Amino acid sequence: MASLKGVLRKNLANLITLGRIPLCFGAFFCAVCVMTRPQASAAWGFWGELLLILSALTDYFDGLVARKMNTMSRIGPVADQMMDKIVYCIIFPTLAVGIMHRDGADGMAHPMLALGLCVTLLVRDHWVNFLRSIADRHQGDSGVKRIGKIRTLFALPLACVMFAYCFSRGTYSDLFYFNSLVLWVQENDFQRILILLEILLFVINIVSGISYTKIYGTYLLDEICEGDVGVRKKILAIFPNFLTLLNAVMGISAVALAYHGKFHLSFVLLVFATIFDKLDGAAARKLGLIEESKPGEPRVITLGVFLDDLADFISFCVAPAMIAAIYVQDQVNPWWFSLYAFLGLARLVYFTMDKAPIPGFFKGLPSPAAALFVGGVIHFARVLDPEGELYAQGVLALFVSVGLLMNAYFIRYVHFGRLMSQSRKLSSLVFVIMLGSIFIVKGLGVIAMGLMGLYLLSPLVTRSKKDRN
Repeated sequence: MASLKGVLRKNLANLITLGRIPLCFGAFFCAVCVMTRPQASAAWGFWGELLLILSALTDYFDGLVARKMNTMSRIGPVADQMMDKIVYCIIFPTLAVGIMHRDGADGMAHPMLALGLCVTLLVRDHWVNFLRSIADRHQGDSGVKRIGKIRTLFALPLACVMFAYCFSRGTYSDLFYFNSLVLWVQENDFQRILILLEILLFVINIVSGISYTKIYGTYLLDEICEGDVGVRKKILAIFPNFLTLLNAVMGISAVALAYHGKFHLSFVLLVFATIFDKLDGAAARKLGLIEESKPGEPRVITLGVFLDDLADFISFCVAPAMIAAIYVQDQVNPWWFSLYAFLGLARLVYFTMDKAPIPGFFKGLPSPAAALFVGGVIHFARVLDPEGELYAQGVLALFVSVGLLMNAYFIRYVHFGRLMSQSRKLSSLVFVIMLGSIFIVKGLGVIAMGLMGLYLLSPLVTRSKKDRN
């Protein structure tokens, strides 16, 4: 009969995993005390934060202990996944309520973002768990993938930061300078950084859910479609169309944030709109949903093509024009910026109906690049001139000029998205630059103007190479 000491040694890693639950409930209790007791001492927030950090650390140490002690078990990975789900179900709803409790009086934008993040995290977990159960029925590999590990690696530390932002109160103990960090998180200026991190986790969560769907969705489709290729394609089309709709949501939200004076976050959403615009086309090609046009014929207009053009019009034509109009509304007639939106619409119509596209090139400046350039102009101008008194006329002139470049069909621009699809290193580098730049509050506009300015001038290089060849 195995001794108690031997059983405990064998299951130490599993006990560390299960210890995540009481630690998490302890943090939950401290958060409730802070919200329900206005005069609660700083100790509640401090110990709640400490318990949540310890709960997050168990997610790392359980696997480390199992490997070091050579006590890997079949129940360990299953228990680890289940504990993650339970922690998310406890903590992220608590954080959504905490954001409402702290920032609700200043507006609903941040609380709604936190609520949306909470919902997408929980829905993603249940959806992936459902897909894994289908894969298990077909003896498929249902283990944790890299994107899932990245999400967990990002989600738990962010939960700790959000907890400190919501529930920490004043000074309690500066053990290992811990309270100094907590006080920095509580500052009002930190809200912008926190919102950016929440948006980033939202995007990672969406990409993670779609990646697991791509891996395990085949088993589900085999059961639903029963060999019907047409039904299979219609179901698959949901995923790129969903990414397209997220592109449009980013554009609409960008306008709303600009209206409330949050121009940096507004431009960040335009950046994410371009990311979703890239992902929807990549997803459609991966799933075999792109219908290639025959030479001399315009693009085949499907529901996906229509939604893509509509989302591009909203995010890359209407949104930049409205954001600029909000910025200079007291200096220039805002309706002048509608010219940019109409020029963008003309460019999208031409692109859709073009019967002689050039492989690997765009005719005229593509609308996402135009939106990033003019968005960078607004961002930079507002840093230098918050009221728009000095640069209003110049911003309008640049908008009209870029709108004309979108319709200069004799100019050839490299299809940068295709280059990214062909090179994983280039794609990773671009995403790292884009995601890293959004945290540079005053320099984001300069970076966008610089990179997109180089792209605007790129035809000079590509044309000279073509002439030499």
